Amino acid sequence: MIEWTITINDKDGLQRFTQDFHSNLPTLMRKITRGLATRMANDTKKTLIQRGHTATNDLVKSIRMSKLGADSYGVIGYQRAIFLDRGTRPHGIPMSTKALVWCRLHGMNFGQLYGIIKNKGTKAHPFLNDVFMMTAMEFVNEMKRMDIFMKSKATFTGN
Repeated sequence: MIEWTITINDKDGLQRFTQDFHSNLPTLMRKITRGLATRMANDTKKTLIQRGHTATNDLVKSIRMSKLGADSYGVIGYQRAIFLDRGTRPHGIPMSTKALVWCRLHGMNFGQLYGIIKNKGTKAHPFLNDVFMMTAMEFVNEMKRMDIFMKSKATFTGN
C-alpha cells in the first residue's frame, strides 16, 4: 500500500489541489489503463516476432489495444493466440490459404500438417503470461520511478 503526505501551507492551495486531483483522477486512470493496454499489445507483438511466430503475419497484425467499455481497455486479437500459447488437442483443420502458406513456409504439404494436428494436436508455445508479467513489472517499476520523481520534484513524500 502506498501512502502520501502532502505539504501545502495555505488552505486555498490545499482546496485547489484537492479539487483538481479529484476532478482529474478519472481521466488519469483512463490514461493509465489505456497506456498499459497499449503497451501490452505492443509487447505481445514484439514477443511473437522475436519468437518467430510470423509465418503468415496474420496473428501479429490482429493484436491491438481496444476500448472494451466506458473506462476499460484491453488487448484483443485472434483466438489463435490462445491456441499458440496453450497448444491444442488433436482435431481436424480445414484447408485454407493461411494453412497452405504456413505449410509452404515450413516445407510440408497440407496432408502432412493435417495428419500431425489430427493425431497429435499442436504444441504449446507459451508466451502470453511472460508478456503480461513483463509488462506489469515494467509498469510497476515506472510507477516507482514516478514516485521517486514526485518525491524529489514536488512536495510529496511517500512511505
